This record gives sequence, C-alpha cells and structure tokens, in this order.
Amino acid sequence: MLKNYICHGDCEEYLQSFINSMCEAFALHEIICDDEGNPCNYRFLAVNHAFLEMTGLTMEEVMGKTVLDIYPDLEAQWIELYGRVALSGTSSQFERYFLTLGKHFKVSAFSPMKGQFITLFSDITEFKKADAALKKHQVLFENAQDIVLYAKPDGSIIDANKNALYKYGYSYDEILLLSIQSISNPSVRDRLEEQMKRADTTGVVFESIHVKKDGTSFPVEVSAKSTVIEDERVRIHIIRDITERKRAEERIVYLANYDSLTGIANRSYLMQQFDATIEQAARGNFKFAIMLLDVNRFKAINDTYGHNAGDKVLKETADRIKNSVRKVDTIGRLGGDEFIIIQPFIKGKEDVSALVQRILKEFEAPVELDGTKFNISISLGISLYPDDAEDAKNLIHCADTAMYKAKQKGGNSFDLYME
Repeated sequence: MLKNYICHGDCEEYLQSFINSMCEAFALHEIICDDEGNPCNYRFLAVNHAFLEMTGLTMEEVMGKTVLDIYPDLEAQWIELYGRVALSGTSSQFERYFLTLGKHFKVSAFSPMKGQFITLFSDITEFKKADAALKKHQVLFENAQDIVLYAKPDGSIIDANKNALYKYGYSYDEILLLSIQSISNPSVRDRLEEQMKRADTTGVVFESIHVKKDGTSFPVEVSAKSTVIEDERVRIHIIRDITERKRAEERIVYLANYDSLTGIANRSYLMQQFDATIEQAARGNFKFAIMLLDVNRFKAINDTYGHNAGDKVLKETADRIKNSVRKVDTIGRLGGDEFIIIQPFIKGKEDVSALVQRILKEFEAPVELDGTKFNISISLGISLYPDDAEDAKNLIHCADTAMYKAKQKGGNSFDLYME
C-alpha cells in the first residue's frame, strides 16, 4: 500500500524524478576490477541534472562511459577510494579537491549493493575560497603592525587585533566595552562625527590623538571605511601610531627655526618674528625695543682657548640672556657672537633699562671651562620702534650704531641709539 501511495505504482519514474530534483549531484556507478580483483576503473550507470551542471558534461558524454573515458588523467586515489566503498560496503564522507575540474567537492559515497556505489556531492569551491580568504584575513588581522578596530556605526568597538590591545593597554574583553569616541582625546572629539560620516560614504584618512588605558595620549593616523558584513554595516579603522613621525617632523621644524648650538631662534626665524612684531606693533600702536649685543673680545677667546671654549661662551651667553628676559620677549642668534632681543609692549626707556640691568647682572659671574674661570663681558646697543626706525633693517642698523658706542666704553656696557 505504501509503494502505491508514494510511487502511484511506478516507482522507477518516481525515483528518477526525485533524484533529478535533488540539489546535490547524484551518480550511480559500478566498479571495474583488473584480473587480480583490484579496482582500476568505474562506469557511470545513472546521473542527475545537478551532476551534469556541476561537471559541465552532457548525458550522452556520461551514460555507459567509464570515468577514465571522460577523465583519462584522473588521480588513482579516487578509484581506490570508491573501490573500497563498492567492494566492502562501507560508506565514506570527505572533502576533496578535484584537480581536473578545479573544484572542491563535499562527497558522500555508499554502496547499495556489492560492486556498485553511489556518490552524492556538492560544489563547495566558493565556500573554500571564502574560508581561505577568511583565514588569510585573520592572519593579517592578528599580525598587522597597525591597530585594527571593527566598530558599529555608533562607534562601539566589536573587534580588535593584538596590536590594538598592546598599544592601548586593554584586555580583549575590556576593549569591547569601549567606543571610538572613548579612545579619542577630548581635544579631537568635536571633529570625530564629521570624520565618521565621511568614513561611511567615501572613506577618510585623518590624523587624531588617541588615549591609552593609563591616560596617556599618542598621535595616530586613521584610515576609516564602512562596509557591509553579513547584512550589518561595520566600520573598519586602521590606525597607525605616528609618534616617531611627529617627533621627526618636530625635529625638522626645530632645526629649521632654531640655532643648533645655543637652542635659541636662528637668523631666519628671528627675522620672521621681527617682521611679525613690527606688524603687530603697527596694528596695536605699541612700542618695542631691539637690543643687539655681542661678546667683547670673542675672537681672542677663540684664539686663546680654542673653538670649544668659544662655543661654551656662546651657549653660556644665550642661557644668561634667557634667564633675564620675559616670556613675551624674543631672543635669537643673528650670527657669530651677535644676539638680538626683541622686547615688545614697552612704554619707554625705563622698561628697557630694567631689562638691560638684569642682563648685565647675569654677566657678572665668570665662565668656567675645564677648571679655568674667566670673565666675559658684552656690549649692548638699543633702538626703539617707532622712535628710531619702522623697519627691521634700519632698527638693527640703529642698534648696531649704539652697540659700537657701548664697546668704546669697555666692559659690560650699553647705549641707546641717538641720532
């Protein structure tokens, strides 16, 4: 009764219809053995439509043919494996790469009767490719020198690589409780929303400042881009610690603007500051003083004690000037043993005199070099903006004229420019 109910009396037709409706490839074979009873080939007895689609063969190319008729270069391991199934009756399930077709298959093989076997297989090539890609990604993700963070659109962190844990100082469980916003320094958070909007559209690269677990900050370069993974939008942040780069940039800027020997502004940066002070004074209608000073008998010091001693004197001179001036004052080395001080926001000569007295007092103490103490003295010339001149060149000229008069006095001395 069950046979009539299922097959309506024609089980052969029903079975063929059922097999053809399967998504898996189906093939019925009979094993062929050599004279010694060892499997050496097998013949196709029946296949379904899925088999033809996966292999690219036609029914005429398959039916009644042996596997070596179709695939002369078939690896012997396939025949050996199927031979064991057909002759022993044991079933087998495995995944294997079929070299001839260049595809990965998941195969189930079993024997309906001795000497025959059925294979059910599905093409898992794309799955294998995706799995291989995922493994490669995982290796790159975990071993990347950069920080890699995966975040939700709201900024919540959902994954982090090893370097992220190392750089920020968190455990994996701790970092998953954080967000991109919380690891960003408060000083840069106001720009973060706009940067994330750009990441969600075209992608964005920007510099920022991130915060570690211990509260310290470090500069970073962030490359952020959104993508969709399993129907969920995820933002990928690739973050590079640029601390060393920033230090190098700062060093380049420093070398471009400061004298390598004394650590004060060099001639180029000094003149920039000079022009800026003139512009500021013109707008604010205030006076400022220019003090030009040099070391008396500096050539004699070099000739007597050597260039190392000369360098020591120049550094000591710069340090003593720095100890005398205000934060708003600018000091720089014009060249050789000549230094300039820009003293802004003065009312008159009284302010200048107070600074000069502090400077001269600094030079009362002797300089010590290799256990030998000797005194150094300076001559200082002063000009005022806008009383004496209104441009840098003429202000320096006036101060130089005053300094020449101060030298004639000898010792630590100064003079104000007078026409």
